[in-house]
Amino acid sequence: MSLLKRIYHIIVLLALVNFFAVVGLIGYLTAVGRLDTEGMAQMVLILRGELPATRPALCLLPRPGATTQPSGTYIFGKKTADETQLLVLERRKCELEDRRRLNQSIRFEIDRKLADFQRQQKAFSLEKEDFYAQIRQQGFEKTLEMLSSVEPEIARDLLMKGEEFEDMDVVRLLMAMDDFRAKKIVNTCQSQDELDWIRKILAQIHNLEKTMRADGTDHLSAPG
Repeated sequence: MSLLKRIYHIIVLLALVNFFAVVGLIGYLTAVGRLDTEGMAQMVLILRGELPATRPALCLLPRPGATTQPSGTYIFGKKTADETQLLVLERRKCELEDRRRLNQSIRFEIDRKLADFQRQQKAFSLEKEDFYAQIRQQGFEKTLEMLSSVEPEIARDLLMKGEEFEDMDVVRLLMAMDDFRAKKIVNTCQSQDELDWIRKILAQIHNLEKTMRADGTDHLSAPG
């Protein structure tokens, strides 16, 4: 065999070995699911010598069940995102706590002002009651002074027929008068109506004096 024939046979053998190797690789990649249809078509074109203009990379699909390890950039980005989310949550927590404290402070201030208002209202009510008590006392004293200065008959008619005097008013006025002056007014009652009236007033005076002796209070101190 000549040298040229030996070289030719070697070249043909190498070509067949390469061909079967490529075919075996394609079959293996297809069997394990790492080579899709588009990638297989591109490899056929390459074997024919018809190279694509852009020479796209083979689309190797990951094997089923295979796990990919995250890259360092992905891990760093995820860590940064987690830290950012944690900072946002902490800030939100601080804002909620500040709002709670503000609401509590506002509530305390409202309660304090309400308590002050209630104290002022109570003080005003007491002052108003004291004012009207003084007015009533002054009116009582002026009425007593006037009844003590007129004739007994006039005083009787005023007490008996005056619409502004209730029975208890008459009782207090007679009890506050000088005994001699009160007896004169009582003695002027002669008619049946006058006697019935003065009898009712004297009964109330008697009952009131008995009550005063029993409980030791002064029912004339705050005339109504």
